[in-house]
Amino acid sequence: GINSQNKKEATVITLGKTVNVNMNDITVSPGAEILVYNLLGQSVASAPINSQTESINLANQSTGYYLISILNSNSVNTKRVFITN
Repeated sequence: GINSQNKKEATVITLGKTVNVNMNDITVSPGAEILVYNLLGQSVASAPINSQTESINLANQSTGYYLISILNSNSVNTKRVFITN
């Protein structure tokens, strides 16, 4: 048969211009961080991940789509989000 792995992923939710990341009981490794990029690939914000839930305020960014990359251990998980006022 086919082995399927239940790979846990972080959840990214936006509320206005705040991005909330929930690690969903994934072990957070030292040096884990959240990186935020605009669609031109420019880094616009970052924050360390110190707990199961983290927030980043993007109030100084324009309304639009952003890429949220979650770096943890040797993996990168990227989600696209829309922020608005």
